[in-house]
Amino acid sequence: MENRLQRIFLADLSCFDFADRHDLKTDRVKFRTIRGRILSMVLDCDPQDLAFTWSDGMPTLIGFEDFHFSTSYSGGKMAVACSDVAIGIDLELTATEPSDQDVADNLFHPRELNQLHQTPDADWATVFYSIWTQKEALAKALGTGFGIEFSNFCVSAKGGLIESELTETENLRWYSQAVTIADGYVLAIACPQPIEQLSIEQFQDV
Repeated sequence: MENRLQRIFLADLSCFDFADRHDLKTDRVKFRTIRGRILSMVLDCDPQDLAFTWSDGMPTLIGFEDFHFSTSYSGGKMAVACSDVAIGIDLELTATEPSDQDVADNLFHPRELNQLHQTPDADWATVFYSIWTQKEALAKALGTGFGIEFSNFCVSAKGGLIESELTETENLRWYSQAVTIADGYVLAIACPQPIEQLSIEQFQDV
């Protein structure tokens, strides 16, 4: 199987026409429907042929054991990453909230806090979400969610090798990368191989 790491898709749910489907009334159902369309396109199969199960705390496809994907949803947009290695993706709509500092104080590694402290106020939110999305992406790639101690690993706002004290990462070197995209969103992925560039494809309704 070819490496699908660069198959990263971004979709705006508001651009999809669900008028002919009365059951597509919630964002969650729309999310699953578009996810199926993207995965079926990458795998060259019918969306109805996709069967999902849960493994290590995340959805996987039955019959595609060497295929990995991750999804994220925020503010009316969704992102899907596909790869032949474990991968996690996180998408966040940036907004400076009073609680963001509490999140950093409680869940960031000391070196990540130093990065924030050295950041001008105008760039604080971007750096915060660059760090946060990479941490979330690693948790998704590992399938642990908040089951890991977020302050026990450190990412750089610029991306690169993740410094980790987590037992879940002891046998692999993990890397992450974040990028600011249009409309105030930050997107990040994490995987067990170096990331040279994030290439994001806009997924349109067909």
